[in-house]
Amino acid sequence: MDIQAAKKEWSRISTCEQHAISSETLVGDMASSFMEQASGNGKIILEYMDLLCEIAASDEARLARPAVSALYGTIIEGLSDNFSDFGVNTCNLVLARILSFVRAMPQGKEMNHLLDTLGFYSTDEILRRYERLRRISPIPESVKKGVRKVIILSRATIGADVAITSIIVHRVHNSFPDAELILIGLKGTEEIFDNIPRVRFVELHYERHGTFFDRTTGWPRLHKIVQEEHKGVEPDEILIFDPDTRFSQLGLLPLAKVKNTCYFGSRVTPPDGTNPSLSQLTNQWLDRLLGENYFTPPILSLPAIHLKSARTALQRARGTGCDFIIAINLGIGKNIKKKIPDPFEEELLPALLKEKKTLIFLDSGYSSEGFKNMQALLKATRARSIPTDFVDENGLSNLKIGFSHGVVGFRGSIGAIGAIISESDGFFGYDSMCQHLAAAAKTPSVILFAGAPNPRFFARWRPGNSDSVTIIPAKNGGSLSRKEISGLTEEVALEMKKFRNLLRE
Repeated sequence: MDIQAAKKEWSRISTCEQHAISSETLVGDMASSFMEQASGNGKIILEYMDLLCEIAASDEARLARPAVSALYGTIIEGLSDNFSDFGVNTCNLVLARILSFVRAMPQGKEMNHLLDTLGFYSTDEILRRYERLRRISPIPESVKKGVRKVIILSRATIGADVAITSIIVHRVHNSFPDAELILIGLKGTEEIFDNIPRVRFVELHYERHGTFFDRTTGWPRLHKIVQEEHKGVEPDEILIFDPDTRFSQLGLLPLAKVKNTCYFGSRVTPPDGTNPSLSQLTNQWLDRLLGENYFTPPILSLPAIHLKSARTALQRARGTGCDFIIAINLGIGKNIKKKIPDPFEEELLPALLKEKKTLIFLDSGYSSEGFKNMQALLKATRARSIPTDFVDENGLSNLKIGFSHGVVGFRGSIGAIGAIISESDGFFGYDSMCQHLAAAAKTPSVILFAGAPNPRFFARWRPGNSDSVTIIPAKNGGSLSRKEISGLTEEVALEMKKFRNLLRE
């Protein structure tokens, strides 16, 4: 859609005049037009961002919500998931344009004042700093010895924190033996970094799926936390590790001087033409930064209480006679493209249960949608005369299952489901958080990877510990035929049976 035509249509919509299309169609057309320009590597029209920001900032949620989705779901994620230098550069222009818009709004007053105080008065100054930041300079040994604190930012998603941040935490922990590590992240993140010596967790609230201003105005809170951590130490005694996090708007917003900031450009294409996973890419970056040469896989450090509860519950389950326990999580992180449509999930459980003495722990996640989906699957399973039960994390250690073959629904924290996956014989899921938990726990896994926008995305997000993982690529779930869906069900069951046979050998 031409930008001028889009402006006229928005004027009609916003003034309640008669208009030909809905606001959803308008923002969708604008986002598609912008992405077509970007995919052609031609001249991009950033005026689209100005209009999308105006709509996203609307007080009317019915108007704002589709524009926020277009900005972040279609454009920013689309450019980031391209994993190319052009995608990164274009994404930076988009984000900088969004920040410029927010700075001029009442909701962005605090951010604007802080940026002015730090000497960043314009978009160009922010972008120039980013270009300096992305150049990797090895940290001299003399500097390493003087570091007293290292601040590590979470990626704000558990899957990425397992695949990327856990590697950074453990390698920095080894490389800076005298420094305190401060991990800043969302509530729940601490459960995969529990009880690591010298690591302190600081919670930072951020609405990943919030409003326009939820997503754009949180940086001053982070900056304040970082400044508090600077008290009592000299500027050069503290380093910040930014793994390309949403907290800093993918590295654009400053938290310290460039020389004290270690930024991981996770979305670029390696110059050697290889296609590494994000875990491999993280290690390569750390090798160059720290002057080292070794590989650290993703690591889980789960709370002992969850591990004990899961171990007790699963041992008791094995005592009933079951000899193969499968953990399943069907989360998709609100990305419907990753989901295989009905009746895949309903047919999958009976297909996995064709092998006798099999017990499935079906995790709901914490969303209401996930819980409803789990309840529906348990109901459908019972209709096939397969026994089911349900337990939450508080009742896990006291769980007494009255059957050795069936499905147990589960709802609990990240640490609790991580512990169940760790204690299970096999795991199944989509491309989501739990595939990374399973890989880090070295639990044999079958992952159905649907909706990858390009081969680079598939390569980057494949699990870091791949020896015990079977990945089944699939087309966008919505484009699958009934026959293809049944074929995927059979393939998943067959691959899981292979893991079972290996366990018996």
